[in-house]
Amino acid sequence: AATEADPSIVPNTFSAAGTSEIKAAPGTGLNLYLTDVVVSNGATAGTIRFVENVTTVLIQYLYLAANGGAVLNLRTPIRISRNTNIVQESGVVTTYSVNLSGYSA
Repeated sequence: AATEADPSIVPNTFSAAGTSEIKAAPGTGLNLYLTDVVVSNGATAGTIRFVENVTTVLIQYLYLAANGGAVLNLRTPIRISRNTNIVQESGVVTTYSVNLSGYSA
């Protein structure tokens, strides 16, 4: 199947803990494939995880230190269900950024 390069699926900056869509569903018949995740946290330690369609966990909680972060270079891409979005859920953190890379096919 042909793939559509989308090397920077999403750069996002958030100012409070909560739940937010990071990448919208790609459209009928397409899947998103997540290849890399970069998270940078601000001054308050907290948690963040990634789910598809607010129900299925893709990446379980990352426990981020104050002014810390995480880089996940996935050897095997995570396939998101067909025509489904990616959502982040965070707790306690104040400001943080999330960059996801991948493609749709």
